Amino acid sequence: MRKFTCFLLAFLMLVLIGCGANVNENKKPNESVTNGAEDLTDGLNEYGDKLPDNLNYDGYEFRVLMHTGGNLTDTSWRTYVEIPEMNGDVLNDGAYERNLEVEARLNVTIKARETGSWDKISAELAKTVLANSDEYDYAVIGPNDNAAVLLSQNIVVDFKTMDYIDLDAPYYFHNASETFTIAGKQFLLAGEYMCSMISSVSLLFNKTLSESLNLPSFYDVVDKGNWTFDYMMNCMKDVYSDANGDGKVNYGDIFGMTTHPVMGIYLYSSFGGTTVRIDKDGKFEMAVYNERNVQFIDKLLQLYNSADVFVDPGKPWESFFDGNALFCYYGSSLTRLRPIDSFDFGYLPTPKYDEKQERYYNYLCGALTAVPITVSDVERTGAIIEAIYSASHRILVPAYIASYVEQKIMRDEGSQRMYRLTLAEGIYDITGNVDPSGKIQNYKLISELFNKKSNDLASSWAAVEIAVTEAYNNLYDEIVASIN
Repeated sequence: MRKFTCFLLAFLMLVLIGCGANVNENKKPNESVTNGAEDLTDGLNEYGDKLPDNLNYDGYEFRVLMHTGGNLTDTSWRTYVEIPEMNGDVLNDGAYERNLEVEARLNVTIKARETGSWDKISAELAKTVLANSDEYDYAVIGPNDNAAVLLSQNIVVDFKTMDYIDLDAPYYFHNASETFTIAGKQFLLAGEYMCSMISSVSLLFNKTLSESLNLPSFYDVVDKGNWTFDYMMNCMKDVYSDANGDGKVNYGDIFGMTTHPVMGIYLYSSFGGTTVRIDKDGKFEMAVYNERNVQFIDKLLQLYNSADVFVDPGKPWESFFDGNALFCYYGSSLTRLRPIDSFDFGYLPTPKYDEKQERYYNYLCGALTAVPITVSDVERTGAIIEAIYSASHRILVPAYIASYVEQKIMRDEGSQRMYRLTLAEGIYDITGNVDPSGKIQNYKLISELFNKKSNDLASSWAAVEIAVTEAYNNLYDEIVASIN
């Protein structure tokens, strides 16, 4: 669950969002993660990038900062940065082959540097830079880490100024690049290097229970564009039963859906619920309160108030894992789904708000990275980053998606298609990792309203509007001042 406090964890996953009457009208979804290896085109070399073939960095040690346990120890969110040997695991071995290629190609070694918790990586990086210490070349920002400190004190490099990094390449997440570009500068980068940390929030369904209820094929409903919140709610209507016979609504009963209390904010995101946007001039625009956002909250309160929905902070997924729920709005590691063997399950995108919404959008977070300004050779750093992402795109991502997720997690072709759809249409929100006010990070106000089962967004926003607006305006001014 760490990822989606967010990234609850990461994942997440993992920041983003459209505006006004048109959902996500100013946001481009990701279009890279699902593609695998690309056909070579003019200008690309045999590695599928544009790096020159004569780069040699004399055995330089490329140091990657991450949270303690984040390399290979964390059972849910390993980054696979430094791989000592092959061990038969598809992700470990894919990362090993990727590193072997990059290290031989550029004559470097890639080293993991683990320290602290993953919501404190920005603080650690800032500390070293302010001490003028060249300790790290690259940092993996935790999904629930507030990176505003990195942007406000001229601590990290603008990726748009780095030689060799091709931000238009398919291995970088274009929605993340757009979301985190402020005053024309991009200080945070996301892409396929951290593919094992990338997971969209998703909707799981119990195929056995669905068939017993004579429900239609959900994959067909998605394909027709009819997979909406109301459709989902109708499917789970009156599914609840007191299966354990104790006269209480609790674990052991049958539910239409089970989920964690925090997950409603990601449904809000998928509807086009807004927080802070970047306007055409690269400035922050407050978009927390508007009537459409209130409509989204009203809709989602139906879910929180439904007798068929079990919202449980202690065991949010277990009822589904035990076969006792039709749906599970899921926000944890895909790895946890692998042991399910008592029933067949399927994988779906987050539903649309209504059929007027053109696409299915799924909240993403995690995989964000930064380069400290204290690196001794920014050009070298850019070349190494480009080579790592390029190799991840060709080697690690196909292994992760095709060999691991689709073969070991997903149970049918429909789920495989839905999984690729959720990644391709994943979107980030700037407040997931950048909130200088500390008051609205990761849809905080929206989450508080859900907890209170209230739709009074106007009052919640009024209480913090001045402080939040001032903090973001100050951050913008500091970024502009650092540029000049």
